[in-house]
Amino acid sequence: MENKIILDRIGNLNRIINDLGERDQKEISELLLSVDYNSEQVKIIFHVFFNNFMNDELNKCLQLRTYRIEKYRSFNPEYEIGNNIKQLAWYYYAEQHNEVSAASVNAALTDVETIEKKYNIPFWEFNKAQIKEFREYLLEKKKLNKSTVDNKLGYCRTLVRSINDLLSKYNDKKIAIEDNWALHSNKWKPRKLQLITYDELMDNFMPKSISPENLIVLFLFKGIHLARETEDSELARIKLKDFNRNELTIHGKYGDRIIKFTPKEMEWINLGIKEVKVKDAGSASPQTDKYFIPVTQDSYLFRKLKFLSKEETPLGHWSLNKRLNEAWKTVYGKDSKISANKLRISGILDLVNRRLIAKYGTLRPEHQSDVVIEIIKVFGEVGDYSENEIKEAISSQKSANSIWHRGLMYYHDRENLMKVKQ
Repeated sequence: MENKIILDRIGNLNRIINDLGERDQKEISELLLSVDYNSEQVKIIFHVFFNNFMNDELNKCLQLRTYRIEKYRSFNPEYEIGNNIKQLAWYYYAEQHNEVSAASVNAALTDVETIEKKYNIPFWEFNKAQIKEFREYLLEKKKLNKSTVDNKLGYCRTLVRSINDLLSKYNDKKIAIEDNWALHSNKWKPRKLQLITYDELMDNFMPKSISPENLIVLFLFKGIHLARETEDSELARIKLKDFNRNELTIHGKYGDRIIKFTPKEMEWINLGIKEVKVKDAGSASPQTDKYFIPVTQDSYLFRKLKFLSKEETPLGHWSLNKRLNEAWKTVYGKDSKISANKLRISGILDLVNRRLIAKYGTLRPEHQSDVVIEIIKVFGEVGDYSENEIKEAISSQKSANSIWHRGLMYYHDRENLMKVKQ
């Protein structure tokens, strides 16, 4: 599923344009000259609207619409309250989840409008009483079962977290909204092995999974990104030449970074590389396939099974996710699944824990500030933030709180950060 954004000018923008900052003015002018937006322009859209989060006048003059590209264009509805922020929050969610989940989020946004219209406020400003009223509306008026209601409230809570995440990225003042949904949304249904430990990864998963597909899990655990856009996907762009003994050079959005592996991890990596060289693009050969491409140091580690041209291109998000799921099912059964994001979270939590345990042995409440700093440093090491952003966060309590919010509230795994092995 591919998602798109459309920006419509519906009001007199000139009457408020002078009240905006110079950067906002320039960005809006650039956006209005385009019809189809690339990934960099999408970031500009996020900055314009989240940097003017409370600017009602701007939202009256510019209107966003989002849609899914399937067999036909499937447009999301226009919302009466908070339309632009909702459209972008949906887009942000849909880029990270499948189309079924994205459609469910739209349904939740449509349902919550009844309570929004009653109080004339967007759902992210609901107090606890209004959230409770929304739950009762779904149960009593719409006659939905409890499980469905819990899911709808869970989607609203997820969007509130997404909005806070986007504010931390694109609002120059790094403001945040209060999350009143935490105690009233659903308790997320536990999946088998929703998080994976390092011991489980190395002792159980790696030996039982097919190679080199098991390396997808290992690399995600080590903090490598699997993005929807191939040019942003660090995992998809790994080449054999990027390995140098026990080090791998990752080409991230903030520049190159080095990931080091233990001797045991390198055993699995070398097996995976050997398997790639043996398979040599699946069953293809110079005699049977005119598009045969031999394995060289410039080849991708995760290769296509069959090439359709003489140019080798990296695997897409869908293909890598499919291989990840197949490898996971091989070990844990067809009903077990873990997302790429959860694997990355597992690795981040593991790294933070190991460093804090090595430093303190046993964590106490007074160590919380050190937990914050360690999380910030790790986010920098795994390529989530630029070097300047990390330095600012370590020196500025305001920036630190923003990243702390992303690290704990967005991932909703706060308790795991304070677990200590006895």
